[in-house]
Amino acid sequence: MTEKTLNQTVLEMFCDTDNEMRPMLNKPFSHKNMVYGTDAYFLAVINKDNVDKTYPEDSGMGEKCLKILPSININFTINVSNLRSKIESVPKVDGFDIIREDIECDACDGECEVEFEFEHNLQTYTTTADCPICDGEGLIYKSINKPNGTKVINPKAYCVIGNTLFHLIKISKLITAAEVLRLPEISLISTLGTNANATLFKIGDLNILLCNCSPSGSDLIGFTIDIN
Repeated sequence: MTEKTLNQTVLEMFCDTDNEMRPMLNKPFSHKNMVYGTDAYFLAVINKDNVDKTYPEDSGMGEKCLKILPSININFTINVSNLRSKIESVPKVDGFDIIREDIECDACDGECEVEFEFEHNLQTYTTTADCPICDGEGLIYKSINKPNGTKVINPKAYCVIGNTLFHLIKISKLITAAEVLRLPEISLISTLGTNANATLFKIGDLNILLCNCSPSGSDLIGFTIDIN
């Protein structure tokens, strides 16, 4: 794969392809000379010259992205292999597959219809209609977490880079991006600057903005990286 194709692969990694409620997040978009990909947690940005594809123009979203991108105020390099090792050293949790199970609707007992009564002018009327609980299907759907024998990153685990808290799962995605691009380093290029709610990283030709986390008393801190 060419470098531009790899850039496109990583750019599209940071889109939310399954979000039916916010279709603008499903694929990258362009504005002026830049291309953007976002899932509302990450915002990946790259110059149009560094990708082969032509992405649709979205000036509205593009202007919003320009307003939240912070200015560069630091250049701290993080070794990808070392960062991967740090994440791997944090205890993992059991992985699950989400299984959809169909069960009989307990409102209509699987009959799909229910009987309604209502009163009008001192008379009682009865009618039959589709069950409003199961929409007349006779079944309701339940999601079950079924262990699949794997170990995965604890979704409640975090790391601290400088003075900023991040989900380990999100940092792991940055590592994956660097590995796809076959690059050994990730650079931290803006932290707690004009946008204190997010931190800007650079991986090759891409700048990637990542939302910070808010600390709580139950945080599991896997490791800390000092940037001073």
